[in-house]
Amino acid sequence: TDPASKAPMTRAGTLQESFGLGIGPLFASPTGQDDNIYLTVGYVYRGSPAELAGLRKGDNIYAIAKGAGNPITITRDNYQMYMKELFSSPSGTYNLMFARYDAPTEDDPGVYPLNRNNAVEITAQTYGYDPILYAAYLKKADITTSENTGNWPDFCIGYLAMESFDLGAQFVLEDQLMQFAQAGINELVLDFSFCGD
Repeated sequence: TDPASKAPMTRAGTLQESFGLGIGPLFASPTGQDDNIYLTVGYVYRGSPAELAGLRKGDNIYAIAKGAGNPITITRDNYQMYMKELFSSPSGTYNLMFARYDAPTEDDPGVYPLNRNNAVEITAQTYGYDPILYAAYLKKADITTSENTGNWPDFCIGYLAMESFDLGAQFVLEDQLMQFAQAGINELVLDFSFCGD
């Protein structure tokens, strides 16, 4: 499940202005339908048009319409072009049709159904670049899916994913760590899997 659904996301700051949709790397995978391809969102930049429109990590884009144009299904023949276009984010408005895994229901608690009936409109614009891709924390008190929490030790776990780290990012990281400390975290998971060399 999304940690942000169980605990508030913390905020740091930005280093510079960037322009575009704010969609991080996209990963191509077959949909299981003919030659159609999903472009799976690796991440969205915090405060970007993509995040403000509701797109999030793990969403599977399967059709794109530019402006008022007709949706074009992503296939083996065009996926590389659209992957590059959405990532480099030229100016304009895009309507993205995507699939997202829904939360399980009470009737079927172990199944996350794939819902293909999602669409979002995103317009490229200027936003502040933040090297922190995602930050959240989870407290024991936020766990509502288990009856055994009374036997667990008290905890507050922070999660921090970064795209880059250099001297320029130091004040942003310090601000984020201060927010974690104020929240009382006693464990921290650092995710550098999206950092470059």
